[in-house]
Amino acid sequence: MRRTEKSEKIAVVGHGFHVLYDSCKLLSAWITVAITAERLVAVVQPLKVATLSTTRRARHVIVCLALCCAVLAAFPLWTVGSEEFDGMPTCIRLERSAYKSWLIGVVLVLTLTLPFFLLIVSTVIIVCFLMRSQHFRTNVRKLLL
Repeated sequence: MRRTEKSEKIAVVGHGFHVLYDSCKLLSAWITVAITAERLVAVVQPLKVATLSTTRRARHVIVCLALCCAVLAAFPLWTVGSEEFDGMPTCIRLERSAYKSWLIGVVLVLTLTLPFFLLIVSTVIIVCFLMRSQHFRTNVRKLLL
């Protein structure tokens, strides 16, 4: 096998690894947000949750999230390549500045910051609704006794 063919195979594997790794990081954060949103619907609309939260909708949400995450994670395809070090082809990031910009924009904002705030807001709303329902039940018990 020639060096160029080997380098091309290493580059393809490197590209695939980076895209898969980054898309899975994004997907795990957004699936957590989707689960929290589903729980929020169950608390806010308990009588409608059976019609709003179906298996079919859950599948569609997961597929849409996976596609969006794969598209967002595809940017490193243009910043990752292979070069030879000590006679061995190695997969590296070729354009560090472009990769850092993508890393800050996508990973920092879409994997850490935005999901964190959405989870906090959803959890606060869930806790407020649960506290309100507990207060309501306490008042009803007092009225009945």
